[in-house]
Amino acid sequence: MRLAFSILTIITGATILYKIRYKLLRYMISVGILRKLTAATIANLPSVRRKMMSFMFQRSASSS
Repeated sequence: MRLAFSILTIITGATILYKIRYKLLRYMISVGILRKLTAATIANLPSVRRKMMSFMFQRSASSS
C-alpha cells in the first residue's frame, strides 16, 4: 500500500510539472539568480560542455 501511494505521488507530481513546465521555465528565466544558477548547472553537464566547446572553438573555412 505504501509503495503504491509513493508511486502514485511521483506520477502525479511528474504530471503536474509536465503541464506547467513552460510557466516554470519562464519564471526561472525572469529571476536573475535562478537564470544564472540554471545556466551554470547546465554548463556543468559534460555532454553540454563538450558540445559548447566544440562549437565555440571550431575553425571555420573562411578564417585561414
